[in-house]
Amino acid sequence: MQLERLIEINNEELISIMEFMFGISVSSLLLNSKYYSEYNSDFEDLSFCVFSDDFSSIVLFLIYRINDKLTLDESGARIFVRENSHQDSMKTALKHIDSIFCAEHINFIHISNYLQNGNLSKIDNMLLAQGYSSRLIFDMSVSSREYDLDLYHSSIRKSYKSLINWGRKNISISYVNEKNLDKQAFDSFRSFHRKVSNKVTRSLESWDIQYDMISRGYGELSLGYKDGDLVTGILALRHLNMIFYAVGVHERELFKYGLSHYILYDAVSRNLSNTNNPSFLLGYYDTTVKDKKTSSINFFKKGFCPNLKPLIVWYKEK
Repeated sequence: MQLERLIEINNEELISIMEFMFGISVSSLLLNSKYYSEYNSDFEDLSFCVFSDDFSSIVLFLIYRINDKLTLDESGARIFVRENSHQDSMKTALKHIDSIFCAEHINFIHISNYLQNGNLSKIDNMLLAQGYSSRLIFDMSVSSREYDLDLYHSSIRKSYKSLINWGRKNISISYVNEKNLDKQAFDSFRSFHRKVSNKVTRSLESWDIQYDMISRGYGELSLGYKDGDLVTGILALRHLNMIFYAVGVHERELFKYGLSHYILYDAVSRNLSNTNNPSFLLGYYDTTVKDKKTSSINFFKKGFCPNLKPLIVWYKEK
């Protein structure tokens, strides 16, 4: 078995197989990594792939070190295993992860995986045997393979529908995407973010990376205007094999009218209309979160996601 870091893989056949088998884009993953390196002061992309010479066995492990924690996003690191991969490839991957976790400056590791027909996968059982603890969180995603637009509209939280209707009547939306690039409009969103936050929260370079992602077809910015003024915006970007609700900014004085409801509904609906984007991910619902602001945001998002998908999180703490 061979092991290579994702940032160092240059075998086009291996990249092509991974992209086809796992529905991911390696170039978008590398851009995400570049973004997080700008966003976090202490960051390292430790993602790697274990594979056999003939690529019949492939284990892709997507994992970042952020400060003293090993994860990928709020759900944890992610594992992709080619069907019928040899168990040795999984053992090699987990042994490598264990060696990283043993480093003196790392205190947490979180790894997540979807249940398979309600059952643990082979690699889940290996994590269980290695003494990982576990808990469940819930994927808030809407799949274009499960819903048409009429069905989706009927499934969202009832109280949202009048708010969406208000937004439809009062908000006009424009889009920045691969086919309609507009750096000036994108920069207006960045300025709007600073205005609503009342501070600069991250570097100009991190915004430029996100615009680069849009220009390469890995995302779309939706901008909502009322009476000619920018009052709401959502940036949706490629994440793994989904489109992810990455940034949302809304004029606080108008929030009660539903402008955030309408623009998010529009963004999800546009994704459902595009079968090239199999799912729109709103985030992860974690019932253990105690922060009231985070819980409130998750409850808001949950109203747009009729079915929650369980995700098991394996973790160790020193």
